[in-house]
Amino acid sequence: MLIKVKCDKFAAEHKEITFNPGLNTVLGSSDGSNAIGKSTFLWIIDYVFGGENYCAKTSDIKEVIGSHIIYFTFLFDEQEHYFYRSTDNPKCVVRCDSKHHKIQELKLEEYKKFLYDEYKIGLPAIDFSDISERYFRIYGRENTYEKYPLHNKPREKDEHAVDFLLRLYGHNRIITGIQNMLDEMGITVAQLKSGKRQMVDTEKIELNEKAIEAQEARLKEQMQKAPMHK
Repeated sequence: MLIKVKCDKFAAEHKEITFNPGLNTVLGSSDGSNAIGKSTFLWIIDYVFGGENYCAKTSDIKEVIGSHIIYFTFLFDEQEHYFYRSTDNPKCVVRCDSKHHKIQELKLEEYKKFLYDEYKIGLPAIDFSDISERYFRIYGRENTYEKYPLHNKPREKDEHAVDFLLRLYGHNRIITGIQNMLDEMGITVAQLKSGKRQMVDTEKIELNEKAIEAQEARLKEQMQKAPMHK
C-alpha cells in the first residue's frame, strides 16, 4: 500500500504526507473555501500510481511552480519500497533508498508491472492502468458523471465498461466464450446487432404442426396395413 508522499513544493507544514491504513480523506478548509489543492493532490496520487495526466492536465502548476520531484513510499509484505518521479521526465520512475539516492531507473510500464505484481492482482487480460486510471475520479478527467459510474470517459460504449467489469472480477471467460461463438458463426458484434429480426408467424407454425401430425398418423396407418414378411 502507499504509505507516504513527499515533495519540496508542498506547503511547509505538509512537506511529507503519511497515509493511515484503510480510508484516507482529502478535506478542504474549515471555511469551505475552494481552489486549495484537493484535485491537485489527487492528480499527484494518480501520478504516484503511474498516471500520466498530472503534467498534461495541470500545466499551470508546472508553469507557476516549476520542475519538481514527487517522492513516495510503498509498503508490501512489511518491506518499504522507495521511489521518485520528476515532472521533467514523466516516462520514468526511479527506485531509490530511504535517503532518495538513486538505485535504478524504471520505464513507466516496468514500474506499473511492479505494482501489478506487488498488489497481487493476478487477473488475465487486464493491466494495472486499466484499474487505476478508470477509478481515479478527479475533476478534469471527464469520468466523474455519477450516472455512469463504470465509464472511463463520457462517450465510452456501455459494452466496453461492462466487459471491463467482468474482467476485473475474473469473468473474462464469459467474454472469450461469446467472442469464440461469434468467430465460429463468422459474424461480428455489429452484424449481430444490426441483423434483421424475422417476425414469428404462430398460425403458420400451428398449421405445420397439424400437417406433421397428419403425415405421422398416415404413415402409422400404412405401416399397420402393410403385409408382414418373414
